Amino acid sequence: MRPGGYPKGVQARAWVEVDLAALWANYRLLAGRAGGEVIPVLKADAYGHGALPLARFLEGKGVGRFAVATLEEGRRLREGGIKGEVLLLGSLHPLEAEEALRLGLVPTLSNLEAAEALAKQNPNDLRALRLLAEIYTETQWAIRAWEAWMNYREKGGTWDEAARQAAAKVARTLAFYANQRGDRAEAERWAAQAQAVEAGQ
Repeated sequence: MRPGGYPKGVQARAWVEVDLAALWANYRLLAGRAGGEVIPVLKADAYGHGALPLARFLEGKGVGRFAVATLEEGRRLREGGIKGEVLLLGSLHPLEAEEALRLGLVPTLSNLEAAEALAKQNPNDLRALRLLAEIYTETQWAIRAWEAWMNYREKGGTWDEAARQAAAKVARTLAFYANQRGDRAEAERWAAQAQAVEAGQ
């Protein structure tokens, strides 16, 4: 593969030639040693080797996931016809959430603001709703965490053991806060909620 952009008849001073057979052989070797899926990282234009042509070649071989650094890099793959899952390794800015969802990219969320923006842009996306609930839980924003878990559940989210334990943890935290305020009735209510959630109710 040789990058274009030079006028007709003008020889490039330097170029890169990629042996696609060697690339595929290396991919299969790594996948075999890893014992599982290998995700090609194509950031910085595949380190100068041409992200789009490499992605097209690998997708044609059955590779279903790719990783890039930025929204712009993900956009280029989508505009170039790449259908597989595209992971964004760089942190997603809240203002990029709408486009990331529109393009079907899988973002990396490293802060609460980005998670809130993602959930706001697509309020029925169960992955975004669960992630937001998990972040609220870890940051100990208890009342928002409880509301987020209940919203996730009501919209049909998988109410598995991890979800139940996280929601119960939040309810116990709210019970503790109520006890600290001297509100025994409220504390008992939250304690009962914790027990009910753990029981799958």
